[in-house]
Amino acid sequence: MIEYQETTTQTTTSTNLKFHRTFELLQATLNKSCQVCNPIEAFVEEYYNDPTLKQKLDQALENRELPPNYLSHPVVVQAPPGSIVLPGALYVDGMPFVRHDGLIGFWTYCM
Repeated sequence: MIEYQETTTQTTTSTNLKFHRTFELLQATLNKSCQVCNPIEAFVEEYYNDPTLKQKLDQALENRELPPNYLSHPVVVQAPPGSIVLPGALYVDGMPFVRHDGLIGFWTYCM
C-alpha cells in the first residue's frame, strides 16, 4: 500500500511515500521522500533555456520531418495559429535495482 503527499517547489516535487513492507508480520510503516520532476515544467524550462528549439521545430515542420500523428494530433490541430506545440515522448519501463526488487521508471523526451 502506498500513500503520498506532494509539496511543489520550482521544477521538482518532493513526494512523501508511505508504504508497508510485504514480508513483515508487523506492518511497519516507512516514510521516504522522493524528488520528482514534472515533465511539463521540464519541457517549459528546456524551451526557455534553448533559444534554438523553436527554430528546430519550425525547420522540422517546413521539411516535413515530423510524423503524420503529430500533425493530426488534436492538440496541434486545435492550437491557435502561431502557437508552439512541442512533440514529446513518455517512456515507462520496469527497472530491477536489487535481486528481488524493482521500480517503475518514467522518462520524458522533448523530441
